[in-house]
Amino acid sequence: MKITRRQFLQRGALVATGALGLGGYSYAQAHQFVLSEHTLQLQGLKQPLKVVHLTDLHYSSLIPLSQVEQWVQATQQQKPDVILITGDFISSREDYPHIRDLAKVLSKLQAPLGVYGVWGNHDYHLIPDRLMEFEQVLKEAGIRMLNNAAVQLRPDVQLAGIDDLWNGLPSLEAALQNLNKELCILLMSHNPDILPEVPEWVDLTLSGHTHGGQVRLPLLGALHVPSKYGERFAQGMVQGPARGFVSRGLGVTGVPLRFLCDAELVVLHLLPV
Repeated sequence: MKITRRQFLQRGALVATGALGLGGYSYAQAHQFVLSEHTLQLQGLKQPLKVVHLTDLHYSSLIPLSQVEQWVQATQQQKPDVILITGDFISSREDYPHIRDLAKVLSKLQAPLGVYGVWGNHDYHLIPDRLMEFEQVLKEAGIRMLNNAAVQLRPDVQLAGIDDLWNGLPSLEAALQNLNKELCILLMSHNPDILPEVPEWVDLTLSGHTHGGQVRLPLLGALHVPSKYGERFAQGMVQGPARGFVSRGLGVTGVPLRFLCDAELVVLHLLPV
């Protein structure tokens, strides 16, 4: 059936309007976030532990400081026992001049058992000297980086962190070597692709990196997941065979868009078995 020029223009206008609306929705989604709460039972725990997990902040021209402040405020409202940040604090080396501004906002993160972090692949866009300075700036802000190291959070909980899988020098052996397997063990790794190598006696590994795909389509799923395992470790609770949780993260990279893939601030209610 032939259509008139007027009908063609009308249909074209509808398609364009739909595309613009979809683009606007995706842009808005990139600057909003949801509170994602999960309850898990873990071996070794003697009493409940409340964890707030932030990841992939990607502070940059796409993610203003005001947005980071919203994440910090939402975190503090949860009154967590411990706060964990699994990397990609920034997006690129161009963000280096502003690391102290970021740290000043992040210094408002406080929890009884502390605030800990690990590096992500984007953090390694900084040259080594600047990354060392960034670590010191974060330390002054009250954030302790666990780079292939571990700490005792409380008598029944241990926390380990490893370096970035892509651009760092991760060592599970170094991070886990002195841990007591009878106690609860949490592990931070920016990239979830480490999961197949994590021993099953590690109770929970927290990761980010994937952004959940950032843009997902109905029926098709994510357009791209930066993982050699595809969708296997894209988001949520996963097994590798060790148990892990992969957050969709808070910031964005590439394009300032999210679609069917909300940014999330993760709250974990960890309970004794």
